[in-house]
Amino acid sequence: EEEFAEALKLDPKDERALVGNGELFYEGGRYSEALARFEAASRVNPKNLFAAIGRAKTKIKLERAKEAKAELDALAKSMAQDKTHPLVHFWMGQALEAQGDREEAEKVYRKAVEESGENPDVVRAYVALSSLLGARGESDMAAEILEDATDKLPKSVELHHAKGDIAVKAGRYEKAQQEYLSALELEPGNSSSRFRLAVAYRLDKDFADAKSELDKVEKADPEYPGLMLERGLIYEDSGEIDKATEMYKAALDKAPDDTDLKLRVGSTLVISGHPKQALPLLKEVQGKRPQSAEVNHFVGRAMLLNGDPPKQALRFLELAAQRDPNKAVYQLYVAWAANEVGEGGLAAEAIDRALALDKNMAEIYWQRGVLKQRVQQQTADAIEDLERALALNPNLYRAHATLARSYMDQGSGSLSTAEDHWRRAIAGNDQIAEWRYQLGKMLADR
Repeated sequence: EEEFAEALKLDPKDERALVGNGELFYEGGRYSEALARFEAASRVNPKNLFAAIGRAKTKIKLERAKEAKAELDALAKSMAQDKTHPLVHFWMGQALEAQGDREEAEKVYRKAVEESGENPDVVRAYVALSSLLGARGESDMAAEILEDATDKLPKSVELHHAKGDIAVKAGRYEKAQQEYLSALELEPGNSSSRFRLAVAYRLDKDFADAKSELDKVEKADPEYPGLMLERGLIYEDSGEIDKATEMYKAALDKAPDDTDLKLRVGSTLVISGHPKQALPLLKEVQGKRPQSAEVNHFVGRAMLLNGDPPKQALRFLELAAQRDPNKAVYQLYVAWAANEVGEGGLAAEAIDRALALDKNMAEIYWQRGVLKQRVQQQTADAIEDLERALALNPNLYRAHATLARSYMDQGSGSLSTAEDHWRRAIAGNDQIAEWRYQLGKMLADR
């Protein structure tokens, strides 16, 4: 960042420095600053491909997908005589997905795959196409797409990253670790691979290896984006709260007035299961962006996970889902909050919308299991959905708690199975008092 700033002092119209600075801010989650740099580069040279792509991808992050799509359409037309760069197709597909047009997005990704040959940047289109097919429930076809990329493209770090990221999302942390280690075999000095490996170790509760990998990242790249935040998450998960707080502060000190960075830190804390620390930051961001779907989603999600009245959380979650109805995770959390307050009809509607967007998300089947067990008293159907959720994500420990309740509903013949699921739920999170109470009560009754 210092070198780019120095370059721009020497020549404020150096388009390479402007684009490079924009990419740096983009990777750091500072999207408003990134957009300003990409726009400045485009003013210097309207034909700069990477400035145009940078503008579009940043606008998608800033919830301006319609603008991004229009810009990418114009960019694709200007390149009609040549082959369109695969990154143009990829980000056009991302903009279409953000607007809910998955059918057109699939066509764009397939066009990129067909036209781009062995261009290494096409790997993103392969991954996006695979994710789209997986969300539609076509898991075998999704796997074939990634295998096709493996066969056709040169060995690449990015493909291993993609496979690892998919494994992390499915809770298959050992598989993810294998992919990131394979990426490091190709490029031993790749900080991104090592950082991802550290995250996978943390999620697998292997804190010693996670810290060791982050130490290596810091030695190679002391300013790596997200480094301090990830250290904070490791410290918090391993019980070192004071050190965690220190790391969160250090992460924000990089740009204390940057709203995008605060949102990134707050949302990461929520996703990582630390809503209490996230709420003050997110409320601050909400004051500046009250209409943002992403902000309202994470405020509501943090409140729900923090144990605040679910009715209040539901208000923010519904607002997010109304403003951006094309994200399955937004619908999922509406269903979760609705189940908590006993609004079965709303929960069922949100679950149906979520499944229409992503049939491969384990949490959706878990919430449908909650609805059937808690509201509809359809125990056998609930168990079927919960087992499906765990098949998709074996680390979804909350599903074990709902399974335990379902087997308790079936009576004395299923109590040993219920006990096993309570123990598995507690192994996943030993800080939920009710689960310990239920297991203790079962043991006492017996």
